[in-house]
Amino acid sequence: MRQTENLIRFIKVLLALWLAMCAYKAFAQRIIHVKHLTYEILYNQDILTPECVYYTLRESDFIGTQKSKPKYFKADYMLPPPRRKNKDFRFTGYQRGHLCPSGDRDSRKDWFKDTFFTSNIVPMTPAVNAGVWKDIETECRNLATNGHVLKIACGIIASDCITHYTRTVPYYIPDTLFKIAICVHCDTLQRAWIVPNDQWYQSFQDCNTTAEDIWGKITPVVAAFLRQWFPQPSIPEYRNTFPQGEKESSLVPIHGEK
Repeated sequence: MRQTENLIRFIKVLLALWLAMCAYKAFAQRIIHVKHLTYEILYNQDILTPECVYYTLRESDFIGTQKSKPKYFKADYMLPPPRRKNKDFRFTGYQRGHLCPSGDRDSRKDWFKDTFFTSNIVPMTPAVNAGVWKDIETECRNLATNGHVLKIACGIIASDCITHYTRTVPYYIPDTLFKIAICVHCDTLQRAWIVPNDQWYQSFQDCNTTAEDIWGKITPVVAAFLRQWFPQPSIPEYRNTFPQGEKESSLVPIHGEK
């Protein structure tokens, strides 16, 4: 009987150690907060990929005066080296998919050009980038056209990334993308999507989900940051997500942030 109790205690200790290691791995990720002109990035420096981009969308942001796109995406020098370069995505079979789309920022030239940084893109299959992801962007603009001011966050499920290698550097393919849009003045108006990053075209309505479902899938550091940014009544409680002081140490301030 005593041997059985000791064995159960030993298994519990091993389980606790395993959970602690998993939590440490999540907290140890270097998430860097970068502010651009009209959007902000939570960038995972360990995989050189944005985990999340978030911004506010109004009808006046996309009146459609800017159409001339830059020839390539620029490296983001607000990030420390190494930095993702435009050529890193050549011959991969994936397209450079915007997170904050240029179509949401074409009312001013400087806003429009500011979306063409490699820190604002993730590898997407052509079917997703030109299909369901584009449809979701259009749906968000339609909501804003109806007089709503939206807070939007989109990005990747970091735990689902697959590593590929080119002749120069590894790049990370997200298996799953997400997007959340919540009305600033009417938090009951919410839209959320989880999009498989595959070659099959799908309707964006088939990707509908809830914000609560997404909170449980994204990195805890990112979830806690977005919880403060979105309208508070829309965000479920995440108590004891971090040890005391962990949130501040996990988000690395750069570019003059305090």
